[in-house]
Amino acid sequence: MREINLDIRLLSHRIDELVEQNYLYRKFSPDGKLMLLCYTNHCIYDSEWVKATIHSRGHVYEVGTGRLIAKPFSKFFNLSELSKSKARNLIKKDFDCFEKLDGSLGIIYNYENTWRINTRRNFECLQTIEAERILTEKYDLSNVNKDLTILTEIIYPENRVILDYGCLRKIVLLASFNRTNGCEVSWKELINISNLTRIPLVKNFLIRLMN
Repeated sequence: MREINLDIRLLSHRIDELVEQNYLYRKFSPDGKLMLLCYTNHCIYDSEWVKATIHSRGHVYEVGTGRLIAKPFSKFFNLSELSKSKARNLIKKDFDCFEKLDGSLGIIYNYENTWRINTRRNFECLQTIEAERILTEKYDLSNVNKDLTILTEIIYPENRVILDYGCLRKIVLLASFNRTNGCEVSWKELINISNLTRIPLVKNFLIRLMN
């Protein structure tokens, strides 16, 4: 699946406007080189879904060039959240579904030959600090294509939301996008990333609809 990549330079004035209106959250990295964008709760309540908000869910850009550095999931809509996502408007065919894990989204990407990890809204926070520890202790990103953004679930005891995973400390591979073309990698490629990195892969279920 291919998704749009925003040209942050052409949209800079629109982004400034959306930030001022509290529809977009913008944060800069500690060194000032990177900028993170994410839609806000205010955007959700007002349903202010335009190109710049739909494609801002932890996306990271280089400040000096506008180059996309990390390409996570774009906004995905809940059942009946929009007219096109109402049950009656969905395509009736078999589909894949994935286990919903109960941690924090970890967005892993390479910048200046260093692998980094963000959440949707932060370059540095308790979740990213712990995720970096887990990555260093358990996994290996050295053979991964540096143009890939790797999307993961960060799970550890102190980050419990609802489900109790006990003493489990791990990162689970959810998906991956190529930042240069906006394309999501195939399931086969995702299995290969899991094998290369030793990051466990999310469970996948095929749902077959009855005729």
